[in-house]
Amino acid sequence: MCDPCGAPHRLTRRRLLAGVPLAGLAATVALPAPPANAGAPVAAGLEVLPREAWAAGLAPAGPIPAEPDVRVLLVHHSVSPNSYAEDDVPGLLRTIHRFHTGERGWPDVAYNFFVDRFGRVWEGRAGSIGAQVAGDATGGNQGHSQLACFLGEHSHEPPPEAALASMGRLLGWLGDRAGIDVRPGATTRFTSRGSNLHPAGTEVTASTIAGHRAMSRTACPGDAAQALIDDGTIAALAAAASTRSATTPAPPPTAPATTTTEPTVPPPTTGRPAAPPDAGASPGAAATGPDGGGVPLWAVGSGTAAVAGIGAAVAAVIRRRRAGA
Repeated sequence: MCDPCGAPHRLTRRRLLAGVPLAGLAATVALPAPPANAGAPVAAGLEVLPREAWAAGLAPAGPIPAEPDVRVLLVHHSVSPNSYAEDDVPGLLRTIHRFHTGERGWPDVAYNFFVDRFGRVWEGRAGSIGAQVAGDATGGNQGHSQLACFLGEHSHEPPPEAALASMGRLLGWLGDRAGIDVRPGATTRFTSRGSNLHPAGTEVTASTIAGHRAMSRTACPGDAAQALIDDGTIAALAAAASTRSATTPAPPPTAPATTTTEPTVPPPTTGRPAAPPDAGASPGAAATGPDGGGVPLWAVGSGTAAVAGIGAAVAAVIRRRRAGA
């Protein structure tokens, strides 16, 4: 569960972007080398392990609709423990798949892509490498989105640097594919198709890279990951990987988004937890975890040039958080 906690030690957007002109952001941020894997290359520096690497024989239980009008990239976390080994990942993804297709009743795992703590990127929902397909886990059928999920629990612990770098590469590629601006400050507008936060027909304005909580009544992707969205850290990494960001006008600077944390729902003392708000319950109902589309703890079991300020700042803030500063 995501406990209400004090203001996290944040790398503010002003500190993050100090001395770095937004128009030249992509040219000044260098991403660490990507991890070596047997994934399919989809963009410069980005390989994605195909669905068959973890879901051999797990065909979708129903049709997966296309999502041709993508306007926002949503960051999630799976609420899985953070101590897994590399070889554990396929099993964790199958566990999430069972939960989503079983208790949630979705035709496939909800997220288009996963990023593990080692920096590997995995195709989630069937067809997501080759096309923009609709996901779930947005509190309803929010639409207009692609879903990228950190494999881990980030209420208090931020994603490790390898995962952050790969999430940046993934979001940069998804932004290029959808033709949207992923730089800090970029926003988008669309009409909601319905969620437990934005009723159908509501005009929604959001950052082009946003946390799940911007679309649903949920604490996902966890306060520690959300801080890196609010501060522009993740958008800066995405912009560095985007080929589109260097050729489009810079968005005007905006203040960091403000977020509210929902009251803590104590876990049940016996039995399995009740369904979270994202499963269709009314706001405030008991929840399995910060991400309505994630996995309850009971279900899991066991670049180029040198960084010109931003990459070093990202690493520094993660080290300070881990040290308890």
